[in-house]
Amino acid sequence: MLPHLHPMHKSLRPSTYFLLLPVAAAIVVAALVLAVAPMQLLRGIGTGAVLGVVLGALQLRAISDAAEQLLASGSALEVRRALMSCKAGRFSIYGLWGVAGILAVVSSVGGRISPLGFVASYAALVFARDLVALKGCFMLQRRSEQGKAPRK
Repeated sequence: MLPHLHPMHKSLRPSTYFLLLPVAAAIVVAALVLAVAPMQLLRGIGTGAVLGVVLGALQLRAISDAAEQLLASGSALEVRRALMSCKAGRFSIYGLWGVAGILAVVSSVGGRISPLGFVASYAALVFARDLVALKGCFMLQRRSEQGKAPRK
């Protein structure tokens, strides 16, 4: 059996994204509803969404660049290793850590970090990133079902 013919890792399946997207959206909406001053949250949510699109584009490129390795991945660690094998994947993974600092600064109100604002902005980032990267998951699924190694 060829290594890419076993089922894709759960983290790469579109069904996983379809579960996570509503959760991230619900967190953003709940934060806006619970916030004393929801307009202050919009700056962080907007920043998170924009950074999410950037990271999603990097992740989409990484999925394309490392498709064969991703299809052969059987664990989350192997998925991470496959993503780290290309420049876009490294930027995508490191970017998640880097943007946390940016979102903490943007989520500050009066010099203090707003936990609700930070969570809402990070959820907006995750929503946008996953929405952009979803196309790559469909590509992997299609290739996996065809039993072919993806082409670059």
